[in-house]
Amino acid sequence: MSRLSIGITCYPSIGGSGIVASQLGSELARLGHRIHFISYEPPFRLDRKQRNVTFHRVELNEYRLFKYPDYTLPLAVKMVEVAAKYRTWAVTDPGRLPSNYDPSYFAERVLPSIGHQDAEAARELGMPGAYNNGPQRVGWFAHCVTNWMGDSAFLSRLEVRLRRPEIFGDVIRIGGTVTAVDNVGECPRLAVALQATNQYGERTAEGTAEILLDDCGRRQRPQE
Repeated sequence: MSRLSIGITCYPSIGGSGIVASQLGSELARLGHRIHFISYEPPFRLDRKQRNVTFHRVELNEYRLFKYPDYTLPLAVKMVEVAAKYRTWAVTDPGRLPSNYDPSYFAERVLPSIGHQDAEAARELGMPGAYNNGPQRVGWFAHCVTNWMGDSAFLSRLEVRLRRPEIFGDVIRIGGTVTAVDNVGECPRLAVALQATNQYGERTAEGTAEILLDDCGRRQRPQE
């Protein structure tokens, strides 16, 4: 079954159309389709945390000339905006794409990198919300290790494997255990096993570090 992107418009208040639209969209999302609800408020039965579900708000313009604000035109504009929002050069002119990604990356309707900032885009990608950046997470491990080892040691190696996403609002704790001490040779070395866990106790990342003690990593080599 091919995965579709489907837009649903309904009245969000308590009523038949909102209930039917919410249930229909929820079931389609459960089947793997990307569902976009377009309205001035989220339907009251809509679970916005559900995978593959995105809500797009229609902004109403107050205009004193009319007794009631116009809704049809802003709704139509939002529909077109959502339909065309993620059109990319991957289809029309791949030669204009940056070379740091494969063209298939830009062919996605929603670029994965947008999910780092935009919660709605992240949900459209199948995530429960905006998620943090991989290099940033690796930097947190380095910060944790260097804070622990102090200024007289040197972080000579750091390897981190990301296991699962970290969503904005998660509480992440990074810790480690010294697994080996090597006193052979001029420079003592420590091996450390690291891990990051979220507030549910789930391991989100793990890694290893090598630390040189006694400022060995900063010593200048004697000039020949």
